[in-house]
Amino acid sequence: MRRRAVLSTIAACLVAPAAAHAGDTSVEPAVVDGGQTNVLLDLEALSAAGLDVSGVSSAVIAPGDLGPDSVAFPINSRSADRPTTFAYEPGTLAPFSGTIEHTGQIFFDQQFAVGNLSIRFDAARAVGNKSGFYVESTQHGFLLVAAILFDIENPSSLIAETGVLSIEGNLLVSPELAAFLGNPALAGADVGDALVSAKASAGDEPVADGSRVDGGQTNVLLDLATLSTAGLDLSGVSTDVIAPGDLGEGSVAFPINPRSGEQPTTFVYEPTDLAPFSGSIEHTGDLFFDQGIALGNFSIGFDAARAVDGKSGFFVQSTKVGPDFVAAILFDVENPSALDAQSTTLTIEGNLLVSPELAAFLGNPALAGADVGDARVSATALPSDPVEPAIGASRVEGGQTNVLLDVALLSTAGLDVAGVSPDVIAPGDLGAGSVAFPINARTADQPTTFAYEPGTLAPFSGTIEHTGQLFFAQNFAVGNFSIGFDAARAVDNKSGFFVESTEEGFQLVTAILFDIENPSALDAQAASLSIDGDLLVSPELAAFLGNPALAGVDVGDARVSATALPGEPLDPADFNGDTVVNAQDFFDFVNAFFDTIEGNADFNGNGFENDQDWFDFVTCYFSPSAC
Repeated sequence: MRRRAVLSTIAACLVAPAAAHAGDTSVEPAVVDGGQTNVLLDLEALSAAGLDVSGVSSAVIAPGDLGPDSVAFPINSRSADRPTTFAYEPGTLAPFSGTIEHTGQIFFDQQFAVGNLSIRFDAARAVGNKSGFYVESTQHGFLLVAAILFDIENPSSLIAETGVLSIEGNLLVSPELAAFLGNPALAGADVGDALVSAKASAGDEPVADGSRVDGGQTNVLLDLATLSTAGLDLSGVSTDVIAPGDLGEGSVAFPINPRSGEQPTTFVYEPTDLAPFSGSIEHTGDLFFDQGIALGNFSIGFDAARAVDGKSGFFVQSTKVGPDFVAAILFDVENPSALDAQSTTLTIEGNLLVSPELAAFLGNPALAGADVGDARVSATALPSDPVEPAIGASRVEGGQTNVLLDVALLSTAGLDVAGVSPDVIAPGDLGAGSVAFPINARTADQPTTFAYEPGTLAPFSGTIEHTGQLFFAQNFAVGNFSIGFDAARAVDNKSGFFVESTEEGFQLVTAILFDIENPSALDAQAASLSIDGDLLVSPELAAFLGNPALAGVDVGDARVSATALPGEPLDPADFNGDTVVNAQDFFDFVNAFFDTIEGNADFNGNGFENDQDWFDFVTCYFSPSAC
């Protein structure tokens, strides 16, 4: 009852700003670019849990805005080494994307510290009273613990406007921190309050769903003669820079940072069109010059204000701070000469133009816009986050996928199976010679995310992830298999499901190996999922083996034997069917009740819309046990 009352209050606070935007389709999203996050920890509760705070670093503000015992962590700007990338819709908050990054450390008597806290969001953590937002310590180093520390409870207050973002909520011990402290029962305990007080401005459109750049490299071929004339003589590169790059002799390549770590890539885009997009592509590596300066840790960002006179709006910035390092925007990227935005790969090619900032630094403003090289982003990407079927969806959480390969046929194709890793089950459920790969849990490092509709399978989303490796006599291996779906592969006799090797490492091949034929058997129950189908050589594997004609050849059988968590039944008060009961359901019912369309608010389904529907809905909303 109290939870719903609080949510009703929050929703009421949001009505005014939301109404101000009604009918205005030109509302610009807002981007966080500073401020502070205030924290008031319950020191006694933490001490009882085994954590005694001994102090904070000099970057932390004391006191914060939550009273004399609170502290505040400065929010990083969008141009910092670890930039804040959070963007949101004014009035509603959602859709939103990105992270809020901070500077500062907390020290504990137990001889460790946490620091450079990041506020992030994971829909999978939005269960019970948890909002899905969490606080993670991202700083690595001696005696520093990098881990998720707190889940943030559903906000007690929220203001999301163009100029300001304010979110207040309780800090709950995360399962990760509870495990670190050796007391799993601590998970969910309230140990403090947090108040995000952020500055924001109109900016990049937030991308709530899209492909997320997660690796690859950006290749650069600089015109050294032109740069030398401008006063920059390249003397070398750091050891983490790849030479040569993919643009020929003289080119280099800078590795693209993953979405985790010190300077994470946050770029999200829409496959095919690229736009809408948000975030930045971060890199590792340095350039050194004879003039005693250096540039490094390059970031590719976007600023619509820079998209003039043939410039795309994308720019390249040196973000590394230190002796001899210059942190500044170096190049504008010209309108791309080539662009290919696929769900799992992104390629952008364009000329590098001297930025006004670099021209000013070199003392020659006339250099701005000069073409001094070429760049090609060759990025890998994670497909958009799956959206689970809304009502009654079952979620795969374990089991095994059984495989019986035609080893004689594979040998003819040039693949001789030499063995499997110890975590592979032998024999599997398809008879002698078969093996089974364990299906990962939904909480594993490589979690299974597959969800489906019992009875029909569709609608479904996500992937089924596995553990285990398959070794070949040809001195390579494949492993950590993922069963995914791509509608574009559902041609001829192919179902659209495919098997991909995802494990990276020495002599490990990452590629799509098999397409799965239309199932010969399918049983989608609420608590179990069984799918049988033939394994067909993928075009990717056929190309790897140097024999494109092999594509589509049947080389074995597979059977998914999965356990699943049944979907939760729909709460009768969930009027809008989004699986969450909150103030929005109340507002939606009120709107339906007072609109002019008969039947929209027939809550009890008796064919009439009258006061009884109002009574029944209010009863279910405020007293679920009486519904």
